[in-house]
Amino acid sequence: MYKADCVKIGDLGASKQLSRENERAYSFVGTEGFKAPEIINAEEYNSMCDMYSLGCLLEMLRTKSRIDSIFLNIMIGLLMKRNPEERPTASQVM
Repeated sequence: MYKADCVKIGDLGASKQLSRENERAYSFVGTEGFKAPEIINAEEYNSMCDMYSLGCLLEMLRTKSRIDSIFLNIMIGLLMKRNPEERPTASQVM
């Protein structure tokens, strides 16, 4: 938690910075268990892989804390869509 109920999530492992929003990358990076399907399959990827990883994180937190929320379940489902183009952006999640 950071100031007034604001949660900040950081990437403490390997990361790749993309210079443009629509730029694609091909390197194999990420934390095991949180990698988006496109990274595992060695396909090109963009910032939507981070949204998939956020879904993984929320699913882990939901499972460990036993939170049962229809909204959270829907959000996790959207974030973990197989097709990156179907995932919400960070702005949409906020």
